[in-house]
Amino acid sequence: MQTIGEGRYELEAEIARGAIGTVWRARDVRTGERVAVKLLRHTAAAQPDLVDGFLAEARILLDLRHPCLVRARELVRSGDRYALVLDLVDGQDLRRRLRADGPLPPAVAADVVAQVADALSYLSRR
Repeated sequence: MQTIGEGRYELEAEIARGAIGTVWRARDVRTGERVAVKLLRHTAAAQPDLVDGFLAEARILLDLRHPCLVRARELVRSGDRYALVLDLVDGQDLRRRLRADGPLPPAVAADVVAQVADALSYLSRR
């Protein structure tokens, strides 16, 4: 099994893939907790501007603390590759839920909008 962070995080399954990285479901071998690991791709790791952008994003995320935002736990490096370890949020994303179930009931939609507004307000003050 592939690991990152000096063997601390075992990468179990790919969750998502983006332009410069891949997000994995992983297990913290010290605690047994499931986490998400955003791993910078090898091709991106060879481009200094992409590495700088990834590191800048990681520093910002590591400084944020809000109940409506996914918590970034730590930045790890393995050789020339960087990874950002985040809390794992299980469940369906909003897009999939809307496709599967159709529009949200008004009260649920209002709650989602309120949570997003609260997070945006927090971010705008940072």
